[in-house]
Amino acid sequence: MRKDAVAWDKRIENESKKSLILDGKWKLAHLLQEFKPQSLSVNIYGKPTQIEAVEREVYIRGFQPKVKVVVVKGAKEPIILLSTDITLTAIQIIEIYGSFPIALAEVKHEFANAARKLIP
Repeated sequence: MRKDAVAWDKRIENESKKSLILDGKWKLAHLLQEFKPQSLSVNIYGKPTQIEAVEREVYIRGFQPKVKVVVVKGAKEPIILLSTDITLTAIQIIEIYGSFPIALAEVKHEFANAARKLIP
């Protein structure tokens, strides 16, 4: 997510006016300062790693159900991760996102091998 992304704690629907009010606004990148980060042990690229993160269930603009946001303390800037499955833990969300580069590299490798077989 963008570093300037915002989210809200409450979503209040006004039935008579058919409108929506969002309350309890947060800048997601600031959640690390607003709440005490948890120290988590996660596997990144197959290696156990200690990180600090904050997780929170919030509403984002343009998306009706609540989502789970995990803000990880990065080397220079916070890393903001989002999951529509609010039953996942922060560790599971971080490990899923951490597996993307490996999966993409594997897919790229497989495409390259397939292309080599097709070209005489």
